[in-house]
Amino acid sequence: MKLILASSSPRRKEILEKYGYIFDIISREIDETMNLSQPAEVNVRKIALKKCEIVSTDYPEDIVLSCDTIVVLENDIFGKPKTREEAIETLTKLSGVTHEVLSGVCIKCGNTTSNFVDRCQVTFKKLSSEDIINYVDSGEPFGKAGAYAIQGDGFKLVDHYEGDINTIIGLPILKIMPLIDSLLK
Repeated sequence: MKLILASSSPRRKEILEKYGYIFDIISREIDETMNLSQPAEVNVRKIALKKCEIVSTDYPEDIVLSCDTIVVLENDIFGKPKTREEAIETLTKLSGVTHEVLSGVCIKCGNTTSNFVDRCQVTFKKLSSEDIINYVDSGEPFGKAGAYAIQGDGFKLVDHYEGDINTIIGLPILKIMPLIDSLLK
């Protein structure tokens, strides 16, 4: 039995390695379209489940771990920005306010499935247009939910946060470890 990370995210890979896990990476493309008539928590949990199930079909006896992370402000869901304009718009909306980061997780091994969501609160500093444009032009916001990387220069945008920083980065390792460890025994 081996551990498989069903994600191509370098940040998730780094977190698992930091905590001493040995694993393979097997990622499949899925449709990540969200049903906006459902709560954000339901969407992020379903996407994590879909990512996990598509890989576990080929590896039913192994432990498959998947995750999906989104940023939520009121009823708006912010995934990864596709354009410079979208990144600027997202950061402008997050400026000076508290938003929620949701990481949906799925761990599947055989007939055992754990599927849950971990939440954190992040409050941004009040950002100037110049702050936002300089950050966006650094290129860091792309490929990151909410258009920022708290583990990088995006930390300078943050006033404070509540919860596990790994959840904000994209892998709630403190909640995942006991589940994986129990399956590895």
